[in-house]
Amino acid sequence: MKNKLREHVGLLVLCTLFFVLGLLRISDRSLLTPDSCQYLLWGNSLAHLQGFVDNTTPEPDKFVNHGPLYSILIAPIELIFPLSVPAVKVWTLFFGISAIILFYFLLLRFFNRTIATVASVFFAFNPILLLYSTEVLSDVPFVVATLASCIFFFKQQEETEKQNLFYVLLIIGIIAATVLREIGLSLVAVVVLMYALRKDWKRALIIAGCVAVALGMWNIRNHLLVEKTFFSQTGNSPWVFDHIMTSSDTSFLYELLVRYWYNLNAYSNFLSGLMFYPTFATQQLSTIFSDASWLYQYTTQLFETGRYFIFFLFLPTFFLGLISPLQQSNTPLLQNSLTPQHISTRALLLLFIPAYLLILCIFPFNDIRYMLPLVPFILFFCLMGLKYIVSRFTWFDFFKRKVFAIMLAGVVIIPNAISISEMIRHNINSNKANALPWNEIGYWIQQNTPEKSVIASPIKDLALFSGGERKVFLMYPNIEVPRFEFSLRDYQAEYLLSPHSFEDATMFEMNMLESSRFTFEHVYTAGNLHLYKIHSTMKEPSRIKFNVANTRSISGHLVIARRFILQEQYDNAEQLLDSIVALAPFRPDVLFQQLICSSLQRNEAKAHQVYQQLTALPSDVGIYIQPAQRQLELLRLLRDAESSTSDEYRSVKTLKAASGFWNLGYYNRASSLMDALLSDSSQYFEGLLWGTHFAIQRGDVKRAKLYHQQLWGLDSLNTLVHSYRKILALNDSLVTDTSSRSRSLRHLALAKVYQSIELKEEAIDEAERALGNAMGNKAALDFYQMLLKNKRTNTF
Repeated sequence: MKNKLREHVGLLVLCTLFFVLGLLRISDRSLLTPDSCQYLLWGNSLAHLQGFVDNTTPEPDKFVNHGPLYSILIAPIELIFPLSVPAVKVWTLFFGISAIILFYFLLLRFFNRTIATVASVFFAFNPILLLYSTEVLSDVPFVVATLASCIFFFKQQEETEKQNLFYVLLIIGIIAATVLREIGLSLVAVVVLMYALRKDWKRALIIAGCVAVALGMWNIRNHLLVEKTFFSQTGNSPWVFDHIMTSSDTSFLYELLVRYWYNLNAYSNFLSGLMFYPTFATQQLSTIFSDASWLYQYTTQLFETGRYFIFFLFLPTFFLGLISPLQQSNTPLLQNSLTPQHISTRALLLLFIPAYLLILCIFPFNDIRYMLPLVPFILFFCLMGLKYIVSRFTWFDFFKRKVFAIMLAGVVIIPNAISISEMIRHNINSNKANALPWNEIGYWIQQNTPEKSVIASPIKDLALFSGGERKVFLMYPNIEVPRFEFSLRDYQAEYLLSPHSFEDATMFEMNMLESSRFTFEHVYTAGNLHLYKIHSTMKEPSRIKFNVANTRSISGHLVIARRFILQEQYDNAEQLLDSIVALAPFRPDVLFQQLICSSLQRNEAKAHQVYQQLTALPSDVGIYIQPAQRQLELLRLLRDAESSTSDEYRSVKTLKAASGFWNLGYYNRASSLMDALLSDSSQYFEGLLWGTHFAIQRGDVKRAKLYHQQLWGLDSLNTLVHSYRKILALNDSLVTDTSSRSRSLRHLALAKVYQSIELKEEAIDEAERALGNAMGNKAALDFYQMLLKNKRTNTF
């Protein structure tokens, strides 16, 4: 045993160093939300024998939007350290060490110990390996499952006595990769293909069948036996099969081609050599390197031109590794001659790269972490290329010397060593001045809020610290104002967490400023975490509306641009947004507001251009995609309406667009479209109905009565026309009524009228106003609670 350890002492030292560096990067904060938190919650529920369930939401959520295996893997540690981010990070760090060990022993099949150790050093010092080995994410365990499967495949080819054992282990490894991440299907496809090429149909079918059974059982559980709730997160499948990069009226084949084009462009830096120096190839990790040292900044500047040097070194070496002859070689870089088993394994490693990219590029978003599984495979072929060069050209004999190999490793890892030191320095500084002190705000919440409180948050991590009885539901900061308001109200949220976002703004600042149904009282701040108590302006009309001081920052200018947009001053908004984009071209919130402005201006070309810029950003931009698509769909409706020669078709499309803008919170824009439509189509009954409704909600009594008068002339017996007549009469009576009790009854009557015509949000509004005038109105309270309950259960 001691002799074995001495043989691999370099690997032991490397793993120890990696473990120490990993410990220096451990903190209680997660880089990716809500994925890390969701894994923790599922792992904790499994550890306590509750199955896959998230009990922190107002309604228990059993739907799992990620591969289930990682949560199972972290369950043992959560049995000892429940919901502990640092403990699970340390646990995941061991998977990073396992990946290094597996890569080392895979290389030993082809190279001597010196080369295997040097290559493992280069792999271990890849910053994204250390980064994601110290996060609560499934990426590094996926790398472990992939490398283990490759080794089991090799052993199954090599071992005659234990073929069946390694074949079973291979099946387990492949299934593990697939239930860790869906892209594990690329490994399945390659292994099945390898057996099929050898005409070993039995083994190929067994592997495909086992994977199909495992995935089938999981999907039956996840999609048939479990129902989604309002709080269920979307999995990857809807993104894969929807039009993301192109409009819905184009073919899906074109959508796929566009995805491949954009993703390959996005990954081009990585695939041309910078995956070995990933932090210098992307702005995605800017938060980690935002206060970078002069040394890191200087190295970054060197890579602006140095990347071309890497490119010209990497590509020839890599392609030589792909095509180099497989005959025997006398070079000491190889342990032995290449056997058919070596060739078979090398083919597996080679085929995995295009298979992985083929599936990866179908996913419409790019992310630096998606490149991690390719690093060991591409590094392997670069080594094969170097081997070929050394074996063919005698003037490269110095490469064969152990001392030179070690010196070379020391030189090539310097940029990554700088990156890792910067990551660790940032982590230590962040721990000293914790910008996200979850423990602190969690303690305040537990001490100062009711046990049954419901809290809305854009960061799921709050659920880990707020106490078991309090419920937290996730709400993204790009949510449109009406949806923002309805979500808070439907689930009776009492508090809102609005963390610090860019510069001096908080994530929900615009929503809070624009909300007419709620106002927000600041109650506590811990670091960059700001907690607000939510008050209904309808129940508490005397409350001061939420406001912030305008600033000269980008976020402050965005607030001003939003005011221009809502007031339909689109030229002013466009000018301001263009200047903001010039300063912050990679901020998704800025691009999103520019897209909204272009859409409202009917500038289709610019809207689509901005959308392409938005989708080209890394994967966290996904929260902006559906809202952006809603804007583009409304723009498309207006284009169709304008180009139509049919008055009826034009009216229907314009009304649909106006209703869409209204539902997204652009009330002035919706009303303007309706006013323009009704000025030419005064006989359009449905348009007059919605025109009346829009005018009433905006307080434009004169226009509401005008439209209603036209409705009365068209069909005075219509139930909806009579309902709006009652609504207008009740609103008129409220103007002069000064009795709180009487006003409460009138608002309750309005609520019942709105309920009768199935305008549920307006019915709830009026019920709240009834309570605001007389909290003791039991009939109003009962009706209000009934409305909310019915809405939540979809029986309204």
